This record gives sequence, structure tokens and C-alpha cells, in this order.
Amino acid sequence: MTAKPSLPFHLKVRVRSKELATREIDGRFGYVAGITETPDDDGRFEYGIFIYDLARVWMCSEDECESVGEFDSETVKRSEEQAKRLAQWESPQVDSLAPTPKLNARSDP
Repeated sequence: MTAKPSLPFHLKVRVRSKELATREIDGRFGYVAGITETPDDDGRFEYGIFIYDLARVWMCSEDECESVGEFDSETVKRSEEQAKRLAQWESPQVDSLAPTPKLNARSDP
């Protein structure tokens, strides 16, 4: 069975950790901004948590993240807008925007 992350993108969390690496952010709030593609050897995923008051992303383990039971609506909205913009690039019009090879700049007399 394939392991799946237990925390979804944009979920608001409170960091709960006494680990030296994340002690500075213990008790702070943020949201899930990233998730590792594969779990660690112990089957757990790592999360990039955007800490609101620091405006920085910290890497946290699954057991350091406590859900507050809601999603960050602003980041969900930005993500949806980004998806719409990216969908435009997947249209046939993109081929016309592809760079053309440069011609030899040297001219023979």
C-alpha cells in the first residue's frame, strides 16, 4: 500500500515541537505550503510550513504539526488563480510562443 500524507496543502497548523531544529517555531501558526513527494524511511512525510509571523517556510515532520481544523482561504484562492494561469499555457497557443532557433548572424558579402 502506498503511503499518503495525512495533512493536505493549505491546512492551518500549529507547530508543536521540542526538537532543537524547530524549537524556535514551537507554538507558532502557519499553513502547509509543501509536502515531500515520498515518505521518510519510517513512512512519514515532511511538510513545508509557512510560519505566518516569520514569513518563512520551515520543514517540519508530520508529528510536529497540529491541525487547527481549517484551511488558509487566501492561499487556496491564490492556488486556484495560479492553476487557471497555468492552464492557459497548456493550450495550443503555447506552441506559437516557443523560441525559434537563431540564424547565423554572419553575413557573406
